[in-house]
Amino acid sequence: MPTSGAPTWSRCRFPASASRFPPNFAATKEAYVDWLIGEIARLGSPVDLVGHDWGSLLVQRVVALRSDLIRTWACGEGPVDVEYVWHDLAQQGCGHWWPLERPAEAAGALERFWAG
Repeated sequence: MPTSGAPTWSRCRFPASASRFPPNFAATKEAYVDWLIGEIARLGSPVDLVGHDWGSLLVQRVVALRSDLIRTWACGEGPVDVEYVWHDLAQQGCGHWWPLERPAEAAGALERFWAG
């Protein structure tokens, strides 16, 4: 812990992005929220939480469920709006949760998308 009053930064490595799942990890949005809550709770004091894209959706859910763990929060590019039009890749079936639930299929879809 710095004594200068400077902020301490921590970055979570989601199980899917680290290419390893904890034992019996369900890889559902609820499992990721539970995992994130556990990671934050281990820090021992309220945090400033930032999320982007699907991480933004996780942040919003964590704040709704466990606001006691959060000091401040910010998120972007994760709209919760039934009228939102998803980008082309998401419309091809590779939405926010599909990569987490079926990573091999998501990887193939991403390769095809970037190949043009």
